[in-house]
Amino acid sequence: MRIKLMLWVIAIGLVVGIYGQLTTYLKDSVESSLSHTWGCKVTLQGCQWIFPSEMRLTGVTISAEPGQGGGPLLSIGELKASFNLLMFLSGQPGIVLEVTAPRFLLKRGPEGSLHLPLTGFRTSPSPKRRMIGLSRLRIREGELTFLDQMVSPQVTWEFRDLRLSVKSGPLLSGYSFSAMGVLVDSSLQPIGKFEASGELSFHQTAHAQVRMVHQELSQLGPYVRRALGTAPSSGSFQLESTVTLNQGMMVAQAQLTATQVAFATDEPTVLGPPGNRLVELLEDSQKQIHLNFVVKGRLGEKLDWSDLMSSALREAMRQALARSLKGILSDSGQMRPVEELIRKGLESLGR
Repeated sequence: MRIKLMLWVIAIGLVVGIYGQLTTYLKDSVESSLSHTWGCKVTLQGCQWIFPSEMRLTGVTISAEPGQGGGPLLSIGELKASFNLLMFLSGQPGIVLEVTAPRFLLKRGPEGSLHLPLTGFRTSPSPKRRMIGLSRLRIREGELTFLDQMVSPQVTWEFRDLRLSVKSGPLLSGYSFSAMGVLVDSSLQPIGKFEASGELSFHQTAHAQVRMVHQELSQLGPYVRRALGTAPSSGSFQLESTVTLNQGMMVAQAQLTATQVAFATDEPTVLGPPGNRLVELLEDSQKQIHLNFVVKGRLGEKLDWSDLMSSALREAMRQALARSLKGILSDSGQMRPVEELIRKGLESLGR
């Protein structure tokens, strides 16, 4: 009886030992493979293979190499990867990823370059890539901090409760996606939110609908100052945009509605009138400002998208102001002689 008990203890010990060695080997192998693939240093707290087709990684940390400044770029609470067996049976195998509690840190440096995690990772738009590529991606409880150091003072964007769903299938020529999140201030109080949905094909084309609400326009002062020469002290806005991407060219058709916009000073704007006077001229009977504008540019080129947005917004405000002044002058019966002077003045402001 004692011999049987001892044999069982030895057998269990061998199984535990072998499992521990395999787990350590698997963890080291996965760390090495991911580090090589992403061009960063990847460390894991735990790695578990669940028969037959699922792997769970916990405590994932992705850091820059010492020569690239070091420091964590991305952390993930848990990552589950599994094969989509239904797609495998259809002849189009894919991987299903479920990511819980990822924390991203992105930076735009003073020189304008965007510092992204996973800079060494490359994907191919070729349909062949899809045969062993991503079938579905789910992200929940995400956090994103974006530091924009190209504007002064620096603007920090803090997003919480990020959720993303990306999926592909046998009948799709690409991916469909939806995303949402909450924008918070430095005390983590909600000040806005965003939603996006669309499709991305394997032929470098994409289409998306984006909606954003921001209740603290003063936070965006550095951006507004680029467009107007002065910045508001309060206000909120809602932005809806249709974005298309075709062979590297991006076009965004945007509609912006701003409310309760106020300026603390009487600084003149680049359009002429001081901020508060400009608001009075642009507001409708509901005390709202409506602007439509287009932002476009080629991805991959060194473009300052803040300047592109500012230019488009400034032109939209110039046109809206011209319409407002034209209406005022029409009502006063003095349209023709004065309108021509104002039109020439507004055109000169754009030079």
